[in-house]
Amino acid sequence: MIKGEITGREDLFIDGEVHGKIHLDEGRVTIGPNGRVTADVEANEIVVRGRVKGNLHGRERVQIRQTGHAVGDVITQRILVEDGAELHGHVEITRIEERRQPNAEQKTAQPVVGKDLVTTVVPSVPQEPVTIA
Repeated sequence: MIKGEITGREDLFIDGEVHGKIHLDEGRVTIGPNGRVTADVEANEIVVRGRVKGNLHGRERVQIRQTGHAVGDVITQRILVEDGAELHGHVEITRIEERRQPNAEQKTAQPVVGKDLVTTVVPSVPQEPVTIA
């Protein structure tokens, strides 16, 4: 078990227990099928195959695989939730352009609400399909 903060730039595979915070500047965090994470996770890409309780901020992509279970909010550009996976929280889909614009120039976001899930979609910005199981 690891308690505390994990930071770095390389890919990280977790197949044990972590409590705290995980922040990777450039890498991918993969929570393996035996992984049990209670932490906010921030990385370029996040793959969940185990259990996570905490917010997920994948700058490029978040994937919740078939054996994955996530409880917390998700902020990312692209998301994949496979059949059988569980996601309990809010999902915000962002674009790089949105993050760089000052607040006055951003378009008004329209929430799309589903069961235990909110996805923010900005009108007139092309959206990639979002699959939520």
